Amino acid sequence: MGRLRSALKSIVTFLAALCLLGACVPMMRSVETPIPVRVYGDLGKAEEIFILLPGMHDDIDSFKDRGFLAVADRILDGREDAAFVAVDAHFGYYRDRSIDRRLKDDVLGQFTGKKVTLVGISLGGFGGLITARRYPDSFHRMVLIAPFLGWPENIQQLKRGAGASPRDDLEAKVFALWLWLEKGADGIPTTLLYGQDDKFRAAYDHLASRAPGIDLRGAEGAHDWPTWNALWADWLAGHVAEAKAVAEAAAPSRQFGANGTP
Repeated sequence: MGRLRSALKSIVTFLAALCLLGACVPMMRSVETPIPVRVYGDLGKAEEIFILLPGMHDDIDSFKDRGFLAVADRILDGREDAAFVAVDAHFGYYRDRSIDRRLKDDVLGQFTGKKVTLVGISLGGFGGLITARRYPDSFHRMVLIAPFLGWPENIQQLKRGAGASPRDDLEAKVFALWLWLEKGADGIPTTLLYGQDDKFRAAYDHLASRAPGIDLRGAEGAHDWPTWNALWADWLAGHVAEAKAVAEAAAPSRQFGANGTP
């Protein structure tokens, strides 16, 4: 009986803490197997697959409805070497602790041999980190946009250093993810984007001192879609420019004769 009571307490604490990510969590949705996805682009032609994980109060269509995909369309300008997979990773998959397993079995397994970039927003960043820590070989890079990395009290507990011990299930997950990030995230290139007025800003500032390998980039804005879209646009434009420069450098040079002809 004592063990059952302890397990129930951990679950209640986990749900209550995650509920506070926004206002109160909407009516709980049931999980589906396989987890639903929306595909944008041609998966057959794409060399890079962007896996999009939504936040607490968003859903599978939010990336389209909120303009996130429109930003990508504008910057990619008709290119077909990238495709986007929005995942309906709602809170139910966190509630039953199946988010990492569903992503691996239902989504990531389709893209073996391709570059997979995780893009997680808020709660989606948390779920992406949980998955990447368990299956690091599934990802080429991570782009975390205003991810949930723990509450202020969790960060204070982390600051205690070696003497700190997690007080509940959520804090244990947070501690494990921070340690993993500090140790280099299994070599996965990781960028964290955030608004300067984001409600989780204190966590990002602390991470900067503990995980120097993480590329943290702040800009004006808060914990909202206009800020996330602006951060995404800036990152994606830089990513496209970098990929173009690498491709041009790798292309074989053409030799020209004295009269200028090949």
